[in-house]
Formats: sequence, structure tokens, C-alpha cells
Amino acid sequence: MQDLTPYYQMVERCFTALGIAPETARLEQPGEWTVTKGDATIHVFLKYVEQNKDYYFWAVAPVCEITGEEQRKFFYEELLETNHTLYSAAFTKYDKWIYVKTIRELRGMDVDEMYNLITRVGNYADMYNDIFWAKYAAVKV
Repeated sequence: MQDLTPYYQMVERCFTALGIAPETARLEQPGEWTVTKGDATIHVFLKYVEQNKDYYFWAVAPVCEITGEEQRKFFYEELLETNHTLYSAAFTKYDKWIYVKTIRELRGMDVDEMYNLITRVGNYADMYNDIFWAKYAAVKV
């Protein structure tokens, strides 16, 4: 198993740069953090994926839950079209929730890229939860 300590330190440097005390973001499991920036709650993970035999960084933020069946088709179509315009992130659906997610191999990642991915996921989630709530009566996070 690879020592992830340098990557843990990189994540926490990103939080410090965002004005967040890293110790307040740490979860029980090493390599897991949660931060709130604006209306966005961002979950950050550094994990080994056995299936791929590699370590991954991912940041994910819930955006909303869509409730109206009659709007679902239009909502999903807009998600796909919006995905085309996003940088290094995408909308995903898990259970009843829509998330913004980015994932990449940890190998070769530097602190600038990590910071950009964390803030990008947070900014997209913060922006789109308001848009989708207003347009589709989605449940805000």
C-alpha cells in the first residue's frame, strides 16, 4: 500500500487556502473530508480502488433531488447538455440525488490541480442547486 500522507497534506493545504481549518473537515476514516463552501457540501476522498488496482482522488457534491415526474425528462436532458459545458466535472445520479463529481487517478496530481477540482465541484454545486431548484422545483441540498 502506498503512503498517502503527502496527498492528505495536499488536500488539507487546499482547505487552508479556502479559509477552512483542515481539522474541522476530517472524517473518521483517513482520506475522507467534508467541507461546506457557500451552499455546497463537498466530500473529498482519497481511496484505493481494488478493481482498478490504483489510488483515486474524487470530490463530489450533492446538488439536488428532483421530485416531479413530469419534469424529469427535461431535467435529465438539461443535465446532459450542461455536462458538455463543464470542465473536469460532471453531473451524476445516485439514488434520488444529483451530484457534481470529479474523479482521477491520484498519481501525478499536484496541489494546484487538486485545489482547482475541489473548488470547481463546489462552485458548480452551489450554482446549479439554485438554478435547478428554481426551474424544476428540485429539493435543494
